[in-house]
Amino acid sequence: ILSYQGAFDPTILHYATASLTGANRLLLGVGWPSVLIISYLTSRRRGEKGSSFVKLDSHQSSSVFFLTVSTVYSFVIVIKATLTIMDAVVLVAIYASYVYVARKSPPVDRKELENAEGTSRAVSHLPRRKRYLVIAAFLALGGFIILVGSHPFIESVLELGKRLNISEYLFIQWLAPFLTEFPEGITVAYWATKTRLAPLAIANLVSSKLNQWTLLLGTIPVAYTLALASFQPIMLTRLQVDEILITAAQSLYGAICLFDLKFDIRNGSVLLGLFLVQFFIPPLRLEVTVAYMLLSAYELYKT
Repeated sequence: ILSYQGAFDPTILHYATASLTGANRLLLGVGWPSVLIISYLTSRRRGEKGSSFVKLDSHQSSSVFFLTVSTVYSFVIVIKATLTIMDAVVLVAIYASYVYVARKSPPVDRKELENAEGTSRAVSHLPRRKRYLVIAAFLALGGFIILVGSHPFIESVLELGKRLNISEYLFIQWLAPFLTEFPEGITVAYWATKTRLAPLAIANLVSSKLNQWTLLLGTIPVAYTLALASFQPIMLTRLQVDEILITAAQSLYGAICLFDLKFDIRNGSVLLGLFLVQFFIPPLRLEVTVAYMLLSAYELYKT
């Protein structure tokens, strides 16, 4: 919606990248560390020795690989300071490749399915045809809700920012993504309370990050092109370039941390700490970006 309206109003287009970068940085800066913290604390409450890391399953390496690829490509967008329909083609191709590889992964063991609860377990026990129909129905319902509710939601957030005399840009960047990611956050937090499901919580956040860093980013020039009915590049402003750059740097650090499929307390502390710095002191974008890049180089060397 923001990208489509932004074709005719540059200030609205500004909000599209704000929402994108805010959602991505929330996922890594708050989401990933939260899994570690919740898992550790709940383990201690049960009288167990809390673990200082979460180990992902080997088949989740494909998510890490394609997150790395999409992150590297995001630096290309920063360098040329434009978003075009060709960027959308590349980003969608990356995500499609990820889905293709993921489908080739060995099927989930039946014992692991027994660990699922609630709706997931009920759907997994349905016959194949009914299972596909139910999943398709969920997707259709979600799409309908987004189609009907996205415009009123965006207008409400912008109006609330005006009434509270708070920057509309900051409201779109942080409040909107927080609200839209909240249901997923609840699910991830619940999985994190189950020590055995903590890797699934991290894997879910990695997949969500990959989805947003490919499909969501690619959707911006697509919607812009449809609105104008012509292939025109989006010329990114200095602020948009800086925001995408710091998000890409954070993504690079997060991806490299998972090269060994282990996310530990040190990695989580760095992500949370640097997120809080850039959240409360926005002018330090460049310094935080440099910190992410230097730490990424260190993690890569150590690996």
